[in-house]
Amino acid sequence: MNGQLPAALVRDLAALLLRRAEDISNIAQERNLLADAKLRAGDAAMRQLVAGDLLLTNLLSTAAAAIPHWSTSEIDLFSSRGTAEGFAAWFTRRAITLDDQRSMLIACPDHYLLHGTEPSRQELIEVTGGAVLASQFVIDYSATADLPIVIDPDFPVRFSGAAINPSGVVIGGTNHRMRTLAKGFQLHASIFFPSTLPFWFATEHRWHLACEFSNWIEAYIAETGD
Repeated sequence: MNGQLPAALVRDLAALLLRRAEDISNIAQERNLLADAKLRAGDAAMRQLVAGDLLLTNLLSTAAAAIPHWSTSEIDLFSSRGTAEGFAAWFTRRAITLDDQRSMLIACPDHYLLHGTEPSRQELIEVTGGAVLASQFVIDYSATADLPIVIDPDFPVRFSGAAINPSGVVIGGTNHRMRTLAKGFQLHASIFFPSTLPFWFATEHRWHLACEFSNWIEAYIAETGD
């Protein structure tokens, strides 16, 4: 991964600008291989791999959030199986209680590290939105700061929390809402970004949300049989 990182950054930039078609015929195998490689390398290696990224993105995110105005990246996903309550319980157990790194990493190649650190906190190192560099932050699901959190009674199951960078600055947050339907459930995944960032950070992050949550939903259904 050390040797391939510069080329990967170039490919990420090309994907953002050129929209070339990608071969996904072996995507399931590739997801597993990449997650296993990250697990074998370990946390220290993952942090070292993107240490330069994190120094820069911490400074940039602090500057971007200096004016606390927010743009929203959001999508809707529908599952014909399971329930909102069941998925929320599965995710909390895997992400926080068990700190299941493999379930977190395999959901999206943008993930370098996702750790449940406390009962309501999760540390992430990932590439967000239209960025090509990794960022580090903690999501505190017990704090919403002054984010424009939407509380919709029609979506009673929620994961809302502030995203805090290593400098202690709130740089965004989550506002995921779910509801059980007559058959299956709906997830409205929503992330706040500083509005000072280029617009494509929010628009491109929709692909990230679709990737990780669709894979987590499939994993939840496969495990529980709901």
